[in-house]
Amino acid sequence: YASVNAMFEALAEENLLTNWGSITYSDGVISFNDKEILKPVVNVSFDNESREIQRGTSLTFTTDGYVTLSLKESTDGVSIADNVLTVAATVAEKTQIAVVATSTLNESVTAEYTFTVIRSYEEVEIAEELDFSLESESSSVTVTLEGTVERVTSGTAEVTEGITYTEGTLTFTKSALNTLLNGSAYAEDLTLNIYTSADKKYVVTANIATMFIDEAQDLADITAANTAAMIDAYYIVTADIDASTSGTVNFVNPSDKLLNSSTEIGFKGIFDGRGHIISNITTDSGYARLGGVFGQLMTGSVVKNIAFVNVTATDQGVVLVGEGTKLLGTIENVVVVGAENGGCKRVVASMTGGVMKNCLFVNVEQISVDSNGTQVSNVMSVTTGENHAYGGFSWTGNNTYNAQPNYASVNAMFEALAEENLLTDWGGITYSGGTIKFYDTVILTAEASETTGEVVSE
Repeated sequence: YASVNAMFEALAEENLLTNWGSITYSDGVISFNDKEILKPVVNVSFDNESREIQRGTSLTFTTDGYVTLSLKESTDGVSIADNVLTVAATVAEKTQIAVVATSTLNESVTAEYTFTVIRSYEEVEIAEELDFSLESESSSVTVTLEGTVERVTSGTAEVTEGITYTEGTLTFTKSALNTLLNGSAYAEDLTLNIYTSADKKYVVTANIATMFIDEAQDLADITAANTAAMIDAYYIVTADIDASTSGTVNFVNPSDKLLNSSTEIGFKGIFDGRGHIISNITTDSGYARLGGVFGQLMTGSVVKNIAFVNVTATDQGVVLVGEGTKLLGTIENVVVVGAENGGCKRVVASMTGGVMKNCLFVNVEQISVDSNGTQVSNVMSVTTGENHAYGGFSWTGNNTYNAQPNYASVNAMFEALAEENLLTDWGGITYSGGTIKFYDTVILTAEASETTGEVVSE
């Protein structure tokens, strides 16, 4: 059978377990040696994570056809029929409504869902995402709301204190943000419902970051502070940064421990550059040790929407994921441009797993030297090593890697782009009229490459 309930439905029609030794069926129960081991299940879903329902509205339940829905207690103005719960506009605010789902295959199998009635709000969607940070005791954003903020919910989490809204500025205390996180360390694309005294429910997507990276000192501070074996953090870059004063940047500090097989040390969070450029950055990667900007990118980690230009990589010369460590996360919409004589030998040490897509790597010896376990798509590169037949990678025998557009010089890349613009659907990396832009900033021009190959920033 395709489901447990389908099996019980069939057994109710014809008991095939009548001569199966110790395995028996009776009245919606399967037993083993007279001990109950299996009953039907209640499969009910609905789009209401907060368990709140407005007066004058309804809520539709989806079932697998093996349950009936009823009200636990009768309430004036509340009804349920054809899997739809209806609440009249006259029902008092804060009324508790319990819906009982009963299995049609065994009436002893039930589930209960309780909802709270709230007053009716006009729903207003806020298009722009709101970014908050946990690095200070409070975090503020500019947003237009009508009325005073009474409460904010996200799923089952709710805050009524630690929120202020004054003259277009919405402020949360760190405590309030942590309540909305509901046990998580940070959140990306978190849906917030903001209820106001003007009977408005503002629905907005919010990002609650560990830290905003605003300036060069922040990169130095992260390097100094992140000494734990596993770094689980969410960083949002808020501006273009000249990192020449940041020192050597290693988000996960280098370790003396050999890490070829380690899955307990690295970066497993989110680094979102938001289309910004970090220039003049220096990183270090020791032999067979954690290094590069992110050390080891763990499963679930993401580095995206960032351009590192005029990069210097010392020692083993690995830029993002250090010597002897693995790429297990996602690198997406990322640019790396090595400085002239910057020592950039590899972008990552080992293509062990994860994803690499919509990326541009320039002035590096090769993209990676080891393995071919990473899902690769839309990776353009200018490499100085003898690997042009392999898409800028070392030889792997992987035709997908070999097919990635790779060139021996910046000018050769621009010549190819003039004939066929391969950067038409590569996220924030675009080509037009002899220039490559990262979002709205020119990062490479054919003219500059004729003499020095240096990055041109505007």
